[in-house]
Amino acid sequence: MRRTKAEAEQTRNDLLDAAEQLFDQRGVSSTSLADIAKAAGVTRGAVYWHFTDKEDLLKSMCERTCLPFDHLTEQLLAELPGGALAALRRHYLAVFEEVVRSPRTRQVFNILWNKYECPDDNSPVMQRRRQHLDEEHQLLTTVLRAAREQGELRHPGELDDLAVILQTVVMGLIELWLADPNRFAIETRSRAYVDILMGVLGMAPEGSGSAPKV
Repeated sequence: MRRTKAEAEQTRNDLLDAAEQLFDQRGVSSTSLADIAKAAGVTRGAVYWHFTDKEDLLKSMCERTCLPFDHLTEQLLAELPGGALAALRRHYLAVFEEVVRSPRTRQVFNILWNKYECPDDNSPVMQRRRQHLDEEHQLLTTVLRAAREQGELRHPGELDDLAVILQTVVMGLIELWLADPNRFAIETRSRAYVDILMGVLGMAPEGSGSAPKV
């Protein structure tokens, strides 16, 4: 009996769900495609119908997790004309909220940072990760350029340097929290962290009325 498109998509999602659980529990290198097929309740042939190999499956898993962040990026760009730094502040708060509220996001980030024994720097997953970092850097320079043109960006630093700092701090906060959630309460302190970053750029915290000197 021929399977419908919806059934095929459900099988694909079941495989991704099973892979997320097993990768998180065992690590990527210790999990085989046969293990994933068994956990998903399908044949190994079904795995190869949807994915060429384990790297392709892992890459697809990452892309599925990135969908909410892609939407947040589109929203950020759409809001730039109304005030770039305010839009960036809302964006970062939404990013932290997504990480806190979504078990899948936390799980996949943990797999990539702590459970993925990269075979080589040219693997599809590493290439996609570098591409994502480059795209994020370009996004931040675009936002900061708009903020400077709008007269909001008071820090005199180079846009590339400021983008690197923002990217490193936000990723570092998320990675530290995932490694040890008891280290600090990102779910309640993220607003304060974002306000500190925005203050460095020259934006006043909400309700303060004036921007700090930099």
